[in-house]
Amino acid sequence: MCFYSLAYERKRQAKQRVNNRQVVYSQKPSIRSIAILVKFVNKRIVLILGDLLVIGVITLLGFASHGELSIASLPRMLTTFLPLLASWFLTAPWLGLFDMQKPQYSLLWRIPFAMLLAAPLTSILRATLLNASALPLFTFVLGGSATIGMFIWRLLWAWLNR
Repeated sequence: MCFYSLAYERKRQAKQRVNNRQVVYSQKPSIRSIAILVKFVNKRIVLILGDLLVIGVITLLGFASHGELSIASLPRMLTTFLPLLASWFLTAPWLGLFDMQKPQYSLLWRIPFAMLLAAPLTSILRATLLNASALPLFTFVLGGSATIGMFIWRLLWAWLNR
């Protein structure tokens, strides 16, 4: 029997067991399958932590460029950091940027599109927190700088995981 017919036969038997309400696992999870699962979970956690770090650095650079980098301006920094964090983690998974099954180089083109959605949402959330208006220039600058920062981080990530 070829590999395809063996796979088809196993799938058919599994479907038959489910239809007969006899859900029986034919194979126990092996050490290799558990190691692969842990490897993917750890990679995703590292990727999320890297994204979080990049968003923090972008926020700090923005405040430093305006000469407002001090402990006293920490609450104001949070009004930029938290909306950007929330909007990035709402749009990036939706566009598949945390898919560990695909080569990471193939996901790089999605970063500008994710930030194209995240930047206006960030601006609106920030304006709501500050009870102010959402400035279009802030949206463009934030979106552009965050796209560049995220692209550099994700390019490094793709290179490390080739």
